[in-house]
Amino acid sequence: MDKGSSSNEWEIDTLLPLPYRIILLLNVGVWLWYVAIQIFQKTRINALSVLGFDSHISTNVDLPRACRLIVSQVTTVSVLAYTAYALAPAKSQATISMIDWVPLLAIGAIFYFVFFHVSTTGFGKRRLRSTASRMLAFGINPSIRNNEILLSDTFTSYAKVILDLLIYVCHLFIGTTCFPVDGKVSLDRTYGSWYGIDSLIVAYPTAIRLVQCLHEYEASDNTNLNHLYNAIKYSTSFLPLVAGIMLKGAETEEAKKYYFRMWLAMSLVNSCYTFFWDVTHDWNFKFFNYWLKNDRSQGLLRPVLHFGDRQIYFTAIVVDFILRFIWLTRLLPSDYSSTFMVLTSLYSSEYGVFVLELLEIGRRFMWMLIRVETEWVKMEATTLVSAGDSSISLLDLTSA
Repeated sequence: MDKGSSSNEWEIDTLLPLPYRIILLLNVGVWLWYVAIQIFQKTRINALSVLGFDSHISTNVDLPRACRLIVSQVTTVSVLAYTAYALAPAKSQATISMIDWVPLLAIGAIFYFVFFHVSTTGFGKRRLRSTASRMLAFGINPSIRNNEILLSDTFTSYAKVILDLLIYVCHLFIGTTCFPVDGKVSLDRTYGSWYGIDSLIVAYPTAIRLVQCLHEYEASDNTNLNHLYNAIKYSTSFLPLVAGIMLKGAETEEAKKYYFRMWLAMSLVNSCYTFFWDVTHDWNFKFFNYWLKNDRSQGLLRPVLHFGDRQIYFTAIVVDFILRFIWLTRLLPSDYSSTFMVLTSLYSSEYGVFVLELLEIGRRFMWMLIRVETEWVKMEATTLVSAGDSSISLLDLTSA
């Protein structure tokens, strides 16, 4: 969004300026990881084992305690940073200039606590740093594949947050502020868009996963087509991005209509492919086999469900579908009803961008829970088959 003075923009920028929205979204990610660890512990899923840690570490480390420490550190520094803004006596240029850099220092502290600060799980920090370094260089370690994929896919869900960080930093180094000043919105989202840098930033996490899939395909001597199909899935994410860039640059109404239809078609392809992959491959559900292949032998889900309650899985499928296709709200007539107006504003307002970022992080949390559960079921099935239990078909559980 360019500079504007709408009441909604002013309200969210006053209550939670862009830098603090970034901090909040980082906190949400850390807290959701802690919640996930608690869920895995209560449901007896050994998350460390799924992530590829050796048996000694995975059975003797108090992971919830270690995560609590990180959560408390991250939350404390975030609250202190926001307090500096909230208690500022006046939101004038002089006041804002004194606290402009505080959020960046807080973001740096958050990354320090997550990646570097010595805690009870120093081995975990080392693993996290090595995984992140490898990921940023488009690499992947197949021997700890789950570990690599969970971090890389989480990174894709934070693409827009990374773009927000770029915009904030650009404001800082240009010498302006993205905080509201003297009753006016100062945030300018055109910062960072020079030479298409914003598009490159958004595409970078997806490009990482694309290259990782190609590495895995090559490592399989070009025989495991699932890795190739997965790479194609990630490549479809670039289609609506490119169409959107062309749409922004269109000068005539005819060109705008053409590129809008192109964007619509490309977005539909990407959403259909990614939703299908989530359900069929990442979660190993037989949902599409049931309907498309008329294979009713294993039901809609899969033979073994560790969480037990089938409603959890059906809810996840529905939520994933809604959020994968939420971009369709842009097509709603905003003047039809107040509900439609709110939905269409998701893509045209600061609070809408923030809500979409929150929803994507929540969707990734849900995806991660069931993905880890799926991998745990596969590991348990492998153990049972190795022990001679023929009541479980390993093929059915590991086909993804």
